[in-house]
Amino acid sequence: RYLNRTALVGLTRFDDPGVAERIANDYRSFHLLDRPAVIDTLVTRRTFCEALLNAMERGRIPTSDVKTRHVQAMLRQLDAPAAERLRVTWGELNSSDSAKSDRIAQLKELVESSSREPDLRRGRGWFDQRCANCHRMYGSGAEVGPELTGSDRRNLDYLLLNIVDPSAVVPNGFRATTIETSDGRTLSGLVVSENESTVTLLGTNTRDIIEKELIDRRQLTSLSHMPEGLLDDLPAEAIIDLLGYLRGDSQVNPDQIEPTSSVD
Repeated sequence: RYLNRTALVGLTRFDDPGVAERIANDYRSFHLLDRPAVIDTLVTRRTFCEALLNAMERGRIPTSDVKTRHVQAMLRQLDAPAAERLRVTWGELNSSDSAKSDRIAQLKELVESSSREPDLRRGRGWFDQRCANCHRMYGSGAEVGPELTGSDRRNLDYLLLNIVDPSAVVPNGFRATTIETSDGRTLSGLVVSENESTVTLLGTNTRDIIEKELIDRRQLTSLSHMPEGLLDDLPAEAIIDLLGYLRGDSQVNPDQIEPTSSVD
C-alpha cells in the first residue's frame, strides 16, 4: 500500500533523524506522483539531507529523481565532507551561462531539425504533468506563475530561454523566498499569501504554512520559483510534443501521460 503526502507531513513535524531515514528508505512505497514531494521534504532539514544522501548512495533513491534545486538546497546545509559525497554520488552542478546557452542551442536544433510533427495532444498531456501546477494556458492550469496564453510563446528562442534559464529575468512577484525556521527547517518557494501570524510558501510540489514566530531568517532571492532542468529527463519526442503545444495557437484535449518518478 502506498504511503501518501498526508502521512509524510505527519512524519516530518519534528527533527528526528530516524523519521528521515525511514522516509528515505521507504521512498519506493510512495506513489509516483508523491515522490517529488518526498524529495522536497528531505531537503528541508540538515539531518533529512543526510538521510537523503545516504539513500542515494545505497541506491534506494535514484539520483535522477534528485533535481538541481534539491542539490542546491542540500549544499546549503551539509558540511564539507557530506557535500563532497553528494558531488561524487550526484555529480557537479553546472549552471554556467555557457552551459545554458549550449543547452538552448541543442534544444533548438532538436526542434528545427525534426521531420516529425509534434503531437499536440501528448504535448498538452506533458504540460498538464510538468507545467500546469504553476502556469495557466488557454484556461487550463494554476495561476501561480505567469499566465502563458498571451506570452511570446511562438518565439522559440524566447521560450527556450525561459525554460532552460528561468532566473535570467524574474519579475519581483515571481522571485523565490528562502525561510529558515527555529525548528531547523529550510524552506524555499513563492510567497502566495501572508497575514499577521503566518506566511504561506508554495514550493514546486509542496505548500507550507509557516508561523511567523518560528521564522529566524527570511530572504527574497534573485532566483525564479520555477526550477531549472524541466526538460532534462524527457525523451526527444516528448520535448518536441511539449514545445509544440506551448507554441500552439489553440487549446487541444490532452492525451493521458503515465506519471514518472522524476516529475519536477
